[in-house]
Amino acid sequence: LSMARNETEPFFLVLRPSAELKNVTISFDWTPKSDTGGRPSAEPTWSYRRVAEVPVKGISRWYGLAGFETGTIPDPLLSNEAFTAPADLNSVLLVEARTSFNIEPGLSSSSIRVHADGTLLASIPVEVNTWDIALPSKPMLQTLTHNLEDRSRASWSFLHEAGFTALKYGPDAPAVRLDKTGELHVDFTEYKKGLDVVFDELGYDYVLLPPSLLGYISHVSKSYLGLGLSVGSEKFWPVFDQYMKKLGDFYRTNGWKDKVVFYMFDEVNEEHHELVIKLAKRAKLHYPEVTVMISTHVMSDELAAALDAWCVPWHFFATQPEHIPNWRKWQRGGLELWAYMNSLYTLNTAASLGANRFYPSVLAKYGYKGNFWWGIAYNGEKDPWTELHRHGNQKQGMYGNGLLFYPPRKKRISGFVPWHASLRWESYRQGLDEYALMA
Repeated sequence: LSMARNETEPFFLVLRPSAELKNVTISFDWTPKSDTGGRPSAEPTWSYRRVAEVPVKGISRWYGLAGFETGTIPDPLLSNEAFTAPADLNSVLLVEARTSFNIEPGLSSSSIRVHADGTLLASIPVEVNTWDIALPSKPMLQTLTHNLEDRSRASWSFLHEAGFTALKYGPDAPAVRLDKTGELHVDFTEYKKGLDVVFDELGYDYVLLPPSLLGYISHVSKSYLGLGLSVGSEKFWPVFDQYMKKLGDFYRTNGWKDKVVFYMFDEVNEEHHELVIKLAKRAKLHYPEVTVMISTHVMSDELAAALDAWCVPWHFFATQPEHIPNWRKWQRGGLELWAYMNSLYTLNTAASLGANRFYPSVLAKYGYKGNFWWGIAYNGEKDPWTELHRHGNQKQGMYGNGLLFYPPRKKRISGFVPWHASLRWESYRQGLDEYALMA
């Protein structure tokens, strides 16, 4: 393996025994370097997870792509508990090496040891070449999702450790009250406690300004802040102005003024662009440090000038070459680009793992700063471990779409329990390293 400092590198270890093996475990041995000049030599950290399989009944067709693999397909990642390896079948492990900032550059030797029922069966030598460069301590590509949050420290911590840098919801929104004189009262007490955890304890880069959306596609909210005010109506604007000013003052006082994204609309149609421009200008008037962003399929010079960031809908790299000059023009004008991905999940497309890893590199090539996953965890009635959900209608759809994390198989405690990551998600995480190297 060749690695930078502060990098992780996964690879597959496949066991195919001729006879069944019980209580299989993996251990790691490391040989210290002898030429460190008396300095302590930091060793690579090794870990592994077992790869499970899920059933896929049919093909996937969506956004011009097709997935033809059917049957059981490897994807969810289990723990490193002892397992049984059946005879004449593959047992797949995802092994991961991790280097620290402090590791000495150069060559080091390790070995992977396979045990069954306490007996050493095999030892596989591994050589690690550590380059004298280091990846940054945090991901450079912002990664945002809209689910697997339950407004708890446990869920935020899980997502942060999984590689996310931004939260769509975060803590419960501040409590608001509109009195008879039209004055808006905002209680930040509980909201601040939550943001203390999100920003100061866990180290997130961004949260979205509540409420999460003022509208989507051709719809606008009919009850802004739960007050029964239609977005864009005459009665809406005085309340919106007060709310944006109070939030700006709150974030500024607590040192969070540049950690907030005002994501106003999701895939908004062109018919509402005039309203979006007015909202953006009013928001920046009262809270100039906020990052104003929308996702939309259509951009114009006037809209780009009013926004700080554009979340561009991407569909499995279905990008038109004629779009790229416009991206660059608006980037030169100061518009930040994020990608909105909702079709790179497809499980039974042969290119899925490679595409997920390659995706951040493509974003780096075009100067994108963030990525918004449409969804990462399916929460429907079916059990994806036994009956994988197919997003879309019965004739077209995507198996595994919106399912980069799998629910716990046995939930023994109340509250949030960590979900199982997937090979597809780990491929994307590896792509974040390539993004850092390119950016």
